[in-house]
Amino acid sequence: MMWQTISILLALVVLALFGYLYTAQRQKPLTEESFYMVVYEDGLLDLFGGLFLMMGGILLEINAGMVAISAPLLYALLLMGKRVVTQPRLDPATLPSAAAKQRQLSMLLVLGLVLFLGIAALLLSLRYLPGARSWLADYLVPILVLVVAGSLSVWAYRTGVKRLYLYAVFVVAAYVSHFWLMWTFPTYLSAIGLGVATVGLAVMVQFIQGHPKLSPSG
Repeated sequence: MMWQTISILLALVVLALFGYLYTAQRQKPLTEESFYMVVYEDGLLDLFGGLFLMMGGILLEINAGMVAISAPLLYALLLMGKRVVTQPRLDPATLPSAAAKQRQLSMLLVLGLVLFLGIAALLLSLRYLPGARSWLADYLVPILVLVVAGSLSVWAYRTGVKRLYLYAVFVVAAYVSHFWLMWTFPTYLSAIGLGVATVGLAVMVQFIQGHPKLSPSG
């Protein structure tokens, strides 16, 4: 049951975060500052997403309940990073339109819902279809890998952020490597997070070097 418990916990955290982002932006007027959240070229979403996976892997070994606590903490740090790194370096005229922003937030929410509903369906199958238990024992992990890698690929296609394809490869590579490496699931999670965070850090450094701070006059 460890895989099922871990999967539903992570799905709930992701769904809650996406749901919060979507409803928060729907309920308040769109401000210039909020548009920086859907800027991907600064690498901050990658960096903090990777850190979340790394922390999740570590906390699952210590106290799984603390994974949910790390999400709002890292989100607060992400907001701070956007204000310090991104906002002073991008001309507001280059920010995504309101329609594009809402489309991207809606897409994130849909991906979170698909992940949650998929895992919920698997768990219900375990409970009410005893014959499915042995089948899921063999195929649950590959299914999750395909769902996550597929979601990342769709996100990459819709946003044009090509490095998301690389993250999909990270997920598949981590799964394939388990045939040779005897790591635990939290270790694989942390390894994927380390790869994503490293790419995000490199993108952020490149962004800072290529985008000097704007002068006060713009």
